[in-house]
Amino acid sequence: AKYQAADDPSTSFWTKGQRALLELHGQRYPECALLKPRTQGLTAQGNEPAWRLDLDDQHLVLVTDYGRRRLEAPAPAPEAFADGRRYRATTSEGTMVVTAQEAICVDTMSGMPYPTTVTVVLADRTLHGCGGDPAVLLQGDDWLVTELDATPLVPRSRVTLRFDAGGRVSGQASCNRYTASYTLTGEELRIGPAATTRMACPAPLLAQEARFLALLRAVHCFTIPSAGTLQLEAHPAGRIVARRL
Repeated sequence: AKYQAADDPSTSFWTKGQRALLELHGQRYPECALLKPRTQGLTAQGNEPAWRLDLDDQHLVLVTDYGRRRLEAPAPAPEAFADGRRYRATTSEGTMVVTAQEAICVDTMSGMPYPTTVTVVLADRTLHGCGGDPAVLLQGDDWLVTELDATPLVPRSRVTLRFDAGGRVSGQASCNRYTASYTLTGEELRIGPAATTRMACPAPLLAQEARFLALLRAVHCFTIPSAGTLQLEAHPAGRIVARRL
């Protein structure tokens, strides 16, 4: 279905199954994807000793001490506070308080960044860990690349990254457009070979594009050193630095 502003034919919204296109006053935006409804569920984990928390609409389950200890309780209602929420559950070992704050957390074993910092307090014990889906830190607005291997880009050139929810990363590679698959696990980020358009450009742009695509293919993890900044670490040596547009 296509919807068009009655007084402005250059403003429209066109749905195509689970995808959509948006144009506002002649400006076309990247393809939209249908998001799943946001729930109050939470998955979190921590180390030393290893623990895992799973919270859905029905149950709260905490497994600690490398799987040797398991506590279950009915799912409590969330208590909202600035930048987070808190849950209070009654268990067989007393009151459990789970605090989930929307602040980047780095897993102490894998180094993987997560969007939520989680604390679990039970009796006289406090567990610290990370929660949420790391993919949300990559997805959203485009990333504008500012450095390749600590070297600024060619003046007036443009290199971008856009991670979508379908496992694709795409953007401008300097001269050509590109697209590639990406896979995110609990320990690493991997990006597949890129397909590109075939435009002719000046030699400096083509050289920069080749370097970017080579680094992209070698990426094995990412970090968020500060708000709005992304670092893709490539093996054996190399780094792509970008900022949110």
